[in-house]
Amino acid sequence: MQLTQEFSRYCLAVEVMIAGIELPKRYLRKEWRSLVMLLAPIMTLMWLISSAIITFTFNIPFIQALAIGACVAPTDPVLANAILKGVFAETHVPLRLRNILTAESGANDGLGYPFLFFALFIMRIGGGKAIGTWVYATCVYQILLSAVIGAIAGYIGRKALRYAEMYGWVDKESFLLSSITLALLLIVAYMMR
Repeated sequence: MQLTQEFSRYCLAVEVMIAGIELPKRYLRKEWRSLVMLLAPIMTLMWLISSAIITFTFNIPFIQALAIGACVAPTDPVLANAILKGVFAETHVPLRLRNILTAESGANDGLGYPFLFFALFIMRIGGGKAIGTWVYATCVYQILLSAVIGAIAGYIGRKALRYAEMYGWVDKESFLLSSITLALLLIVAYMMR
């Protein structure tokens, strides 16, 4: 079980990093409204509907179904790849649609995290204290701090790649490998904390 969890963690990190690299420069600045619309209300609704279906299907309490629904709701990257990549996608799916789906599929993987921990804190602590703990521990400490660390690491990685390219130490084909290495390095650093 531990091996499966760790393997999943590394695969997810690489998949999200690749999704971020595939997007055009400054994409999130231009399309943040579309992305927020796809993620905030639709992802939340998908989580709640999945949880309700799980509750009625398996006859378990809704709060427990919320934890399971948080794991089920953001599972579209593999499905999205069918319409995002390949010759068919490049000829029949507009670039704007492929980009927004790539951004959404990468971002919703991370959005399962706060939904899951919301349900876990409610089950473990209960009431208003659970919500306060969830906001601090999950939203601020884990998510916001991770975003800041990721932005700093990405900036340093970009500068290092430009420096290496300027001196001929790296070629264009190595860019994808270096980003995968950065994602794995960040996961290993996170695991060692």
